[in-house]
Amino acid sequence: MIVLAAVFGGLWLDRIIGTEKPIITIILVLVSAPLSLALTYWRALQVVKDIQASPSEEGQANFTKEDETVE
Repeated sequence: MIVLAAVFGGLWLDRIIGTEKPIITIILVLVSAPLSLALTYWRALQVVKDIQASPSEEGQANFTKEDETVE
């Protein structure tokens, strides 16, 4: 999505400014590709952290059943 926005935004800016070569488009794509990759990596880390932080409902149910039988 970010890369597509960079392509279309760059083409539009190149047309508005009147550059002969699509230099702005190339610059925006070269900046947006690593940015998109970094944001994807960051989001994946957040999801993994959330999954590890929240215990499953089955684990909680089994834990409470075991506690009740021990008492």
